[in-house]
Amino acid sequence: MSHWLLFVAVGACISAATLVLSPFFLLAHLFLVVIFWKRRYSVAATILYLVISCTILVRVHYVQPNSNKVFHNGVMEWTDTYKINGNTLSGVILDNSGTRWQATYQIPKEVDKIRFENEPLVGVLVQIEAIQVIPKQRVHRYAYDEKAYFAQESITGKISIETMYEVGYSNTFLNKWSTYRFTVGKHIDRTFPSPWNEEAKALLIGWKSSMDDKDRATYQTLGLSHLFAISGLHVSLLAWGLYGMLIRFGIRKRKALYTLLVCLPLYALLAGGSSSVWRSVLMAGAAIMFILKKKRNAISIAFSLSMIVLLFVKPAFILSVGFQLSYLATFALIYSQTFFSRLTSFWQTSLMITFLSQLMTLPVLLFHFFQVSISSFLMNILFVPLFTLVILPLNLLFFVLSYLPSGIFVGIMKVYSPIRQIIQECMYFAASIPYQTWNPGKPSLIWIVILYICILYALAVMERQESIRKILAILLIPLILFHLSPLVNRSIEVTFLDVGQGDSIFIQLPHGRKAILIDTGGFSSYTSNESWKQKDQTFAIGKDVVAKYLQGKGISKVEKVIATHADADHIEGLDDFLQLIDSKELVISPGTQNEPEMKKAIEISNKRKIPVREKYAGEGFALQGVQFRYLSPFEGNYEGNDDSLVVLMEGFQRKVLFTGDLEERGEKKLIEHTLLSHVDILKVGHHGSKTSSSKKFMETISPTYSIISVSATNRYGHPHPLVLAQLEAVGSEILLTKDIGSITFFIHPSGRLERMNE
Repeated sequence: MSHWLLFVAVGACISAATLVLSPFFLLAHLFLVVIFWKRRYSVAATILYLVISCTILVRVHYVQPNSNKVFHNGVMEWTDTYKINGNTLSGVILDNSGTRWQATYQIPKEVDKIRFENEPLVGVLVQIEAIQVIPKQRVHRYAYDEKAYFAQESITGKISIETMYEVGYSNTFLNKWSTYRFTVGKHIDRTFPSPWNEEAKALLIGWKSSMDDKDRATYQTLGLSHLFAISGLHVSLLAWGLYGMLIRFGIRKRKALYTLLVCLPLYALLAGGSSSVWRSVLMAGAAIMFILKKKRNAISIAFSLSMIVLLFVKPAFILSVGFQLSYLATFALIYSQTFFSRLTSFWQTSLMITFLSQLMTLPVLLFHFFQVSISSFLMNILFVPLFTLVILPLNLLFFVLSYLPSGIFVGIMKVYSPIRQIIQECMYFAASIPYQTWNPGKPSLIWIVILYICILYALAVMERQESIRKILAILLIPLILFHLSPLVNRSIEVTFLDVGQGDSIFIQLPHGRKAILIDTGGFSSYTSNESWKQKDQTFAIGKDVVAKYLQGKGISKVEKVIATHADADHIEGLDDFLQLIDSKELVISPGTQNEPEMKKAIEISNKRKIPVREKYAGEGFALQGVQFRYLSPFEGNYEGNDDSLVVLMEGFQRKVLFTGDLEERGEKKLIEHTLLSHVDILKVGHHGSKTSSSKKFMETISPTYSIISVSATNRYGHPHPLVLAQLEAVGSEILLTKDIGSITFFIHPSGRLERMNE
């Protein structure tokens, strides 16, 4: 039964995947039906497959939120999905029809923020006045996608609340349980010392939104983020502990197992109800039921049934990274039982569990995060047993003890905290070791299919106990080919990144991963003078937009970062960028060393041992057959925008001109001192300000395409109508990042120019 039920579960996944994939993906159903026929599964099994797949397919389109729905003011109910960051409250709110909306509210007073932080909002009914806002467009294909998040969470749209006051409470069972979860979290905050309170909340109730940025980065670098996602190990440990306690109290085994069936779903609610938690709980519950009925293959049947149930209840679970990783890792372990049965020691089993889990999740990790931790195998061997067998049980014990008189618990934590801090310092040290991540970039769907075919084939070869060399060849050859795939790229790629009111241009050269970055954007976050309004987690242009794009392209180091001039909207993002992407050189405009923003940039570069060099008009360089020439400035006396580094790129019979914030005076100098002529692509100076893009300059270079990097909410009136008129007068096609996001041009060896909106 377990094998055909697995095919039914896969069919459920295919149906749910039509949320985001082309309907042609449904052809995969036909392939699975053929497998059913070839393997001579029963007619009943085939009918069950078709019924479940079609039912979930119908539910996909039935439960999918209507993004065209219009919001109406009225009484709304807060859910348990919300957070407070600075003076902003954001989360999911329900209208009277049960439609889910993403809401933001600017908290007017500090006293209100304190109340929201200390009293649960879940279930609170509020009368609101709000306006419906358009979800943010994704700035490029590797950046955060708000619309995809809405699809995953079944959210219809986005609203900005202007006024809000409480009118009642929705006294449902789920709201009561969420309130209890909030109470438990606050109890941990009060009794556990910082930062171990955040760790305890993550391990015990799946509450990890307040984790320190440094700790989060450390766990990601070491490949240990999954330690704080409540998994099968957590649930198994809790179930085993409760079962043992019930047996010790004299309760019979059968009754103890039935008690677990009741308690496990309650724990899933307490732990936040994520897909990975429900997977663990449903699998444990189904396994217990099959054990009670003395059913063979209980675990594999439980695995398939839990997947079918979750996707039936909420098809959007298929979009959850936690769902994908959780089920893939579990699949690898369950269907390798024959292999595990041949292992003779605990350490052999531990090594193989870690290896198989990481191997099966590798393509999905690359798809979502573009890189994987090379050290994660060793780190998991060291820290998974430590967290699972020591730190998690201790946190459970400490949670119970925290209800004792405070003096006793404080004494215990005074002993534990220094020991735990030593472990944390070891993790910080391990994370600081360079070259720990492999960053090949985001694989296409075709590459994911190829990688999974090879992984599954390798697992089959392992089952047959064939040679290690054959297994390594099956696994390593496709990974090496994927890593080397950029070598076949023969084009130059020029991407104007949507960094709001600023500039950042990424240039990828042919035949490899060599790249150049011109400017890094800025104005990444707003900081208030009032401490209660300051945000704990800020969006950073250099990290969340620029570096994220390069990581998605598989770039971990650039040849040069060219800082055109010293304005914050061009180089403020450098610090955040260099935390994730290295550079061989920082090129600056002469005389800018003592400008405040450039001073910071140079300090950051010196810390990272990146050489800093000034460049003048007349200098240049060549990479991969592409020529770069600096056309400005002509002297070392920096006076502002007109002393921007101007760069002309020439390759495959095409010219691209990057002008920084050059204004009319600088354009006049350029015309006088340089043999300028037609360019194919122009990065318009100073974001389309009327002080730039003079009529004579436009007539001299007559660009085919003119790119203006500008924010939709800028207060400067950019781009100016006069500039747009002068560009149109020379027949240039004008493209604004505020309208279409990031823009990529491909310059092919034949000279053909191709444009793509990111």
